[in-house]
Amino acid sequence: MLPSQVDLNCLKSYLIGAMHDGTVRKRTLRISQKEEEYVLLLKELILGAGGRAWTYREGKDRNLYIVEFSRAFLEGHEFRSRRERVHYIRGYFDAEGAVASPSAPDPYVNLHRKTDSTWSAFAGYSDNQGSLAGKSTILVAGLIPTTGASSYRANPSCDSPT
Repeated sequence: MLPSQVDLNCLKSYLIGAMHDGTVRKRTLRISQKEEEYVLLLKELILGAGGRAWTYREGKDRNLYIVEFSRAFLEGHEFRSRRERVHYIRGYFDAEGAVASPSAPDPYVNLHRKTDSTWSAFAGYSDNQGSLAGKSTILVAGLIPTTGASSYRANPSCDSPT
């Protein structure tokens, strides 16, 4: 996906979701991942949307890559549509979720929450987008293609069927 093809509001919603595993600094936001390709893609998407972003590897011997960008890029963003909320969930999933092995007898997708406040982000999706299970896991159906997360990850365009 080219950065110019990304809906700005969907990108911002996605990044807010991904920040559940990010770091907030005085003037910047940081998202870290083991996959360099992911942080490079986020950087290109942010730059393509007119923001400022840079990437780097943290430490000499660590396989941890960081994309850092200005806090101003997300300031004042509010979810205005269902599609933007879905992209928020996509970002959250990429930060905190997991997909069962394709060879699993009963494939599933799960999200681990850190606090009760993050649980409320999924309010309203239990009836038509999945089911809530227990107090520590959310199972979300219909948000990830059955082909796996690789084709889904970091694709914050608004062309989703959801």
